[in-house]
Amino acid sequence: MKSDSVFYRLARAAYPVFLFLLIRTVIVTVVKNMVIWASTADMVILGYDFSTIVTKQQLVDWFSTCSTYITIVSSVVNIIVFYFLYRKNGKGSFCHNGLKFPKAKESLRIIVLTATAGIGINNLIVLSNIASLSSKFQSTQEALYSPSIFIELLGSGLIIPICEELVFRGVIYERLKLCVGTVLAGFFSALLFGVLHGNIVQGIFATIIGMLLAFLYEKYKSILVPIMGHMSINIFAIILSETQFVARFLPSATYYLVFTVACIVIAAFLFGSLTNKK
Repeated sequence: MKSDSVFYRLARAAYPVFLFLLIRTVIVTVVKNMVIWASTADMVILGYDFSTIVTKQQLVDWFSTCSTYITIVSSVVNIIVFYFLYRKNGKGSFCHNGLKFPKAKESLRIIVLTATAGIGINNLIVLSNIASLSSKFQSTQEALYSPSIFIELLGSGLIIPICEELVFRGVIYERLKLCVGTVLAGFFSALLFGVLHGNIVQGIFATIIGMLLAFLYEKYKSILVPIMGHMSINIFAIILSETQFVARFLPSATYYLVFTVACIVIAAFLFGSLTNKK
């Protein structure tokens, strides 16, 4: 089989997905077995009495409570693995310019673009009432914002964006480009990014944001740009949630709608300025 055949390129683009899921599954399985062992041994670790975990539902509840911590651990492992795959892409990839930040003005533009786009898209989804159709989204949100703000910022604001951008933009998008070209690679990598979030609400949001991040990666030729954008989206979401921004400053549906439209207009303007810039 020739190394440049379509089948080879598709297989090379697909296997990182399974590797990403395998690493996450192995870590969840290891943690699950350790918790079961600790509960049967009536162990107390860091002040937590694992003997209280008796039923299957209690085990599920424990995993729900600690899901952010488990995700952080699996993300760290994936960062190590996928960084080497990303660097390996540099030999045969036509969109790889190493670890390079744009200038301060451009970085600020990217931060504002991604933050306002994230807020605007999220608010539109809220206004559409799609969230009420997904019970899994509700439980995911509760687990996501249940740890301390330090853990939220460390996990969702730093480690998880690095991991997901290395996986979906740095490796999967890069390899899909060799099969289907830039536009379709951006779409399919974003769609996959959305599907793997596991619920319709986050799936829609992540797919749209994934296409934006793929555009930024292609535009600036550096994985640090979508990482910075992803961090911006998550950090602003955490800040708005922890400060109860909507309840405090947007008391009515009218204020909420005006704020949403303003975010979308700002994001659209900045996105347009980037597309017109050489």
